[in-house]
Amino acid sequence: MDNLSAKETPPTRETELAPLGSDPELRPIKAKLRIGLEGEFLLWPEKLTGIQRYVIELCRELDRLLPRAEFFLYTRRPVKVPPFFSSRWTIRTDKCAYFGPLAQTRWLLFGIKRLCRQDCLHVFWATGTPAPFLPGSIKLVTTIFDLVYIVSPQTTTLRERLINHLFFKRSLERASAIVPISHGTARRLSDLFRLDSTAVVRPSVSTAFFPRSQKEVDACLHGLGVAPPYLLAVATQQPRKNLELLVRTFLKMKDRGALPRHTLVLAGAPGWKNRGLEKLLARADHSTIISLGYVPDGDLLALYSGCDVFVFPSSYEGFGMPVAEARACGARVVASDIPELREAGDEHVVYVTPTEEALAKGILEALSRPKPPAMAVTQASSWKASAALLADVFVRVCAAG
Repeated sequence: MDNLSAKETPPTRETELAPLGSDPELRPIKAKLRIGLEGEFLLWPEKLTGIQRYVIELCRELDRLLPRAEFFLYTRRPVKVPPFFSSRWTIRTDKCAYFGPLAQTRWLLFGIKRLCRQDCLHVFWATGTPAPFLPGSIKLVTTIFDLVYIVSPQTTTLRERLINHLFFKRSLERASAIVPISHGTARRLSDLFRLDSTAVVRPSVSTAFFPRSQKEVDACLHGLGVAPPYLLAVATQQPRKNLELLVRTFLKMKDRGALPRHTLVLAGAPGWKNRGLEKLLARADHSTIISLGYVPDGDLLALYSGCDVFVFPSSYEGFGMPVAEARACGARVVASDIPELREAGDEHVVYVTPTEEALAKGILEALSRPKPPAMAVTQASSWKASAALLADVFVRVCAAG
């Protein structure tokens, strides 16, 4: 392995760089970088969260766009490198003991620093809060997924609020580059912290998300015990997702005969602060509301493709990947009218205020419309384009010295 010192001449591209925020160049970047990131996102690859999917997809493309770079994944527990990563990825498992409820946080803040120094990193990509304290020679690029602890603190856990209160702003102040995942998040960062974003690196949609055939849909629904017609919601069961509001709205619509044949299908892992939702589901007719728990991608594609309406009534999101995924599968979509979800969706989405009355009206409006064409993923909105922007940030912060 080539042991580059962070004090050597900063890496540069052999071609002139375009300004940040312009259309990304999608050809390989020849800079010889040593890039580190936390590897915990690889611990549960069979049950991907939105953040895990974002990191994995960008890593896949960074591997292709930076063919001379070396990548270091830092973990406290053994993980396996995905098969689509090249041999230039190294797992660094730290065997130092960190115990207690904040063990992972303490290790991330202070334990990684020693390993990063040993590996002579040029840049560390922080994919969560808090970001580690690093030697001054290593550049810190911080991705901001959302500002939940400020915008919607009542929906988070006490632990999450405490960690963010102590370290979120300090992580931003130490960063060489701040990279939010949406323009809405970038504006909130500017309004709340008076900090400019270096680039907006948005999520995309995997090429696997496209309308499935009726045969595929029927087979999947049969296996899941779901019969059409149905409304679909995909979200972790936590308060910010407003699933309790959706269930109440759906049940009232059933009571007044507005949805005589439809069932409501909930897909998503159990979360937190969801006692009200659990009580509603316990009282509901199980033939009317079906809670599937976590659903793998293979089934999710068919659920999106076969639903009458996909409903996403979240009170706040950093972007809203399920909206983009549902539209890529050709679904009618009703979503909360917030800037971040408008970025994820398109002109075919029915945007509503997340209240019972507005949500019911939006669902009926969507049902009255013909199914729209699937939202296309273009080269400019692909994972590769997003990774090209991020790679450009890595090169620029290192070249800045």
